[in-house]
Amino acid sequence: MSLAVQPGGNLVIAGCTRSTGDQSDPDEYAPVVLRLTSGGAFDKTFGKGGWVRVTDGRDVHLQPGGGLVVGLSEVVRLAP
Repeated sequence: MSLAVQPGGNLVIAGCTRSTGDQSDPDEYAPVVLRLTSGGAFDKTFGKGGWVRVTDGRDVHLQPGGGLVVGLSEVVRLAP
């Protein structure tokens, strides 16, 4: 899991969530990036109600200007 704080206090978190509920399923854990407002609520303007499923969500970094770089084996650009 990785965390970045955007200007204005929004939190961007990269990690995994359960996707199938079946622990024998190799795809049970899906990498995701979510953004919370400074008040702790999902930021509904980001992705699907505050989160985005990605290919590789192990790390998140802020770019100058507020952009995000997510992942280690694949770079995914998400709008600020």
